[in-house]
Amino acid sequence: MNLFSLLAIIGLVGIPSVLASFKMADNCRVFCQGPLLEAVQNAHLFHDSKDFVDMPLKYSPDETLLAFDALENRTDHAVIKQFVDDYFMPPGTELQSCHPGDWTAKPKSFDKIEDPVYRQWAYDIHGKWPSLCRRVIEPITFVCHSFFLTILASNNIVRRCVKKVCVIWLKM
Repeated sequence: MNLFSLLAIIGLVGIPSVLASFKMADNCRVFCQGPLLEAVQNAHLFHDSKDFVDMPLKYSPDETLLAFDALENRTDHAVIKQFVDDYFMPPGTELQSCHPGDWTAKPKSFDKIEDPVYRQWAYDIHGKWPSLCRRVIEPITFVCHSFFLTILASNNIVRRCVKKVCVIWLKM
């Protein structure tokens, strides 16, 4: 990638997005590929294999990977479980519920939906947003390496990339 391309990307997506991409690339060494992810997945520690990538790091990716490299037996279930307990926080601990500040139960744009069945369906779906809204807990926002989550400007948007699949919840 040449300098012009990099400047064009920064201009389009903004410096915070580019910095978040670098942070995510750093975290990818833990959560996307490599011997640590392979060992955790092979140990079958979780009912849902996505749980591991939802666990914030207690230490930097470098410190975590160095500690993992120092393990003598990377195939022992108990050793891997203890390592995960020592170096990761429970899934979702970086998020807390919040209420979308500008959310309204009856958006005026829904009045344009002529079919009453579809309009009610839209209201039903829209009504779920208050229970889905999350924001990053304040102290964690200062420890960017801790989690595999892109912090966006709005409290009402959460983007989580899991196994190269990004899920984005947007306010309506």
